[in-house]
Amino acid sequence: MPPWSVCIALATICKVAAFGSTPTPPPQTCVSKCKPGDECFPDDAEWKQLERELSGGSSALFKVPTNDPKLSDRYMHLCDYDAYYDLAMKTYPYVGVSAPKDWAKFGAELADFADSLPWNQDSTGRRLNSSLGISDQGLRTYSYLQSTFGWARSYGFHGLCMQNKNLQYVDFNESNGLNLPAYTVAVQNDKDVQEVSRKWCPRERPSPPPPRATRRGLECAPLPERGGLWSVRVSRGYKRGLMCAQAVLRFANANQLQVVIKNTGHNWAGSNTANGSLLIWTALLRSPEKPTIDTDFRNTCGKHISELANGFGRVGDVPQAVIKYAAGAPWTEVVQAAAKAGYYVVSGANPTVGAGGGWLMGSGLSLSHRHLGYGVDNVVSFDAVLADGTIVTADECTNTDLFWALRGGGGGSFAVVTRVTYKLWKDSPIQQLSVGKVVSALSGVGDGLCNIPERFVPVANVLDMPAAVDEPGFSIDSLQSFWQERAGFAANHDFSECPGGLPAAEKAAWQFNETQLAQSPQALCVAVKTMHLCGAWAELMLLDFYMDGDPRWGSHTGSAYFYFRGTQAEANATFLKKLTKFWDFPGAAELGEAFWASSSPYEEAIWAPSSPYEVRGYDGLADFAKRGTPGIAFSSAMDTYAFGQSGLCPNAASTGECVKEWIERETNTAYVGPTDFESFQDGNSMTNLPLTIDGLRSYLAATIRMDTRELPEESVPGGCQAVVGLTSIEEARSDPVLFAFFGAIVSSPALGAAGGVMYYFGGNPSKVAPEEAAIGPSHRTGLWYYVSPGPSIAECKRAVRQPDSTWVPGLLQASGMVSSGATSSSMKLLGAAFNHMRGNHHMQQSEFEGFTWGSNVPRLKKIKDELDPTRMFNVKNTFGYRPAC
Repeated sequence: MPPWSVCIALATICKVAAFGSTPTPPPQTCVSKCKPGDECFPDDAEWKQLERELSGGSSALFKVPTNDPKLSDRYMHLCDYDAYYDLAMKTYPYVGVSAPKDWAKFGAELADFADSLPWNQDSTGRRLNSSLGISDQGLRTYSYLQSTFGWARSYGFHGLCMQNKNLQYVDFNESNGLNLPAYTVAVQNDKDVQEVSRKWCPRERPSPPPPRATRRGLECAPLPERGGLWSVRVSRGYKRGLMCAQAVLRFANANQLQVVIKNTGHNWAGSNTANGSLLIWTALLRSPEKPTIDTDFRNTCGKHISELANGFGRVGDVPQAVIKYAAGAPWTEVVQAAAKAGYYVVSGANPTVGAGGGWLMGSGLSLSHRHLGYGVDNVVSFDAVLADGTIVTADECTNTDLFWALRGGGGGSFAVVTRVTYKLWKDSPIQQLSVGKVVSALSGVGDGLCNIPERFVPVANVLDMPAAVDEPGFSIDSLQSFWQERAGFAANHDFSECPGGLPAAEKAAWQFNETQLAQSPQALCVAVKTMHLCGAWAELMLLDFYMDGDPRWGSHTGSAYFYFRGTQAEANATFLKKLTKFWDFPGAAELGEAFWASSSPYEEAIWAPSSPYEVRGYDGLADFAKRGTPGIAFSSAMDTYAFGQSGLCPNAASTGECVKEWIERETNTAYVGPTDFESFQDGNSMTNLPLTIDGLRSYLAATIRMDTRELPEESVPGGCQAVVGLTSIEEARSDPVLFAFFGAIVSSPALGAAGGVMYYFGGNPSKVAPEEAAIGPSHRTGLWYYVSPGPSIAECKRAVRQPDSTWVPGLLQASGMVSSGATSSSMKLLGAAFNHMRGNHHMQQSEFEGFTWGSNVPRLKKIKDELDPTRMFNVKNTFGYRPAC
């Protein structure tokens, strides 16, 4: 789909047209833009002109009622799920139903329905919809509104809703007022463009009349037969990159409106909205023909798609085809198209995330990026509109600087992307590994056996070695030798060697206070052998799996689930055999029985105490999309059953039409988003992670019972996000701070359940040169991306200003997991990934850019200055931002 609607949007906001070449202005330290109320701001007639040019007409252009005192309430009504949580849980999907069903009865019906789906059962009849099976209780508390709310945020309020809290306020502070644009423009397609392109933009068109002086500066003279500003139309038949009415399109660098670009709104930094701006909303930029697949694609260099593996995949594994899609296509649409055709695609996890928006241009994190590369490594070409209105294609041989910058430089800075050509790989089986139970048992927080303050410090005190908490400390090495020898027991985790034999299969036989340790040799033996077990677990996961794991293993945001692209036999050979061997010790069954035996028939069938993991295999992407995570077919089935049985949407024939109906009823505004997808369940999009320091304080208090009220603002954990790297295996083995970080954060189900986010890096991307794409070099050199809660602002600033310094997480010090004076010998903060860098990092722009893009900053700066010298695309927390003068 040619991106003419974007071209029109950029052209119509022009107030000044510059003809001929214009010298690049000197670097700016600030920019001036026209805001509502300024004399230079477009009047209503000019906005009406834009409205007539857009394919969507009046539904495509929306004037934000910023003077309406009820706007904030209206925004919260649609955009903030928390504000309507009670309503959703207690009444939906039964509002308006004449004879409301009983919750328990409906839940039982839904549970029976889930069990009846043929593809949702294994050979024993066990439910397969998720790794642990959605319990009957989970089904009975299912909420249709809660499930589908993410689509309201993505499409329900003319592009204004954000997927995270507080982004609607300037600097995330409600007292600063709303940070909403003056207008949103939903760019959609070229239907109207084709109708007039021959009339107003033929190849033989004469030169445009010269500009005339007005009180606002230079303005284009009226065209014959059609008054007003120039209308930019480009014929479909022209080669990409043709500049139609070039002189007119060059107005953009001189226009006085601030332009921001937004896709579906999954943004943590507020970098897709700005007060008083024009917001170009690309979520509706979707091809009528849906994503298309090309098996014989060649880029402008002449290279066939099979020549573009670039070192990713297995030996001999090359891309099989490309998929072409409009920038507004959500991942659910792209994944379904790829899976239906029998291919595998590197994708985001949430169905409402736009496949051609910030996810892709920021990095493109995926459960398979360690094997097949990040999203930026999989894009083959972009179609885009530059700040001067030029429509271009960018790939490795054409507009190469733009292609490089869009692959990691972040959305909203360099151009409006309108179409993407993206790699498709050979499909293969997928193995889903669940280790949630052993992770929980051996966690470093809560009731976990590897909790340093609760389990290890009492041992040190009983052994009369409180100072040993710092030296030798609790490291991978010391936990497997020093503490057992000090207590007089063999350095292993053979629990049958303890004086009282194997511990009983109950938690009390595995967890002891200091008095019990001092009085009972059995308790002391179990405790120090548990310390050995914790050290061995960290050694297996940290040094073997994370640092040296087969790149076909990956994960997405957590430590309880991992995924392998290959057969189960290959998964066994690469890691599962080691995991099985690790759990083969006297006492393993008793520990498992004590910590994860369950009365649930679903969990009991899956989680045998004799095994620390469960593996589910899928035939390929289509099977994984249906039965695995996110389970498109099952969520679709639940939504369809729920809306059908409830009668919530009497006029709807599908889940999508029901979503449209309830959104329009609740908000009294038109819903212009899609209605034709297979699934509209997207509960994961409701990520209300805190973006303010006060919010972080509350979050930490609620999730890990951490009191931060006495900490300075910049020392509160979570104020920043960073990629973590390790200096060497040798230093990692002897580093107590690393072990504490592993137990409390990397391998912590408590933080994961509370919204903690940790991405797994390394693998094949680490073999790529840092300068190959604009993505921050830390993506290539780091081991984890610590997103949530994240380091403190002070910790990130120290990493920026002292890049050679090692890192001690303040969260560990504040919670007593390491001493206040502890130092790390192996951990460093290497930088940040743009997509999850929150806007409250409190860094100077130069520090933010250096921390996020590192050695790629000079080239990015040069490209920004060349493509957008007047900072038309200019918003906080993006590359090249300049404050208002």
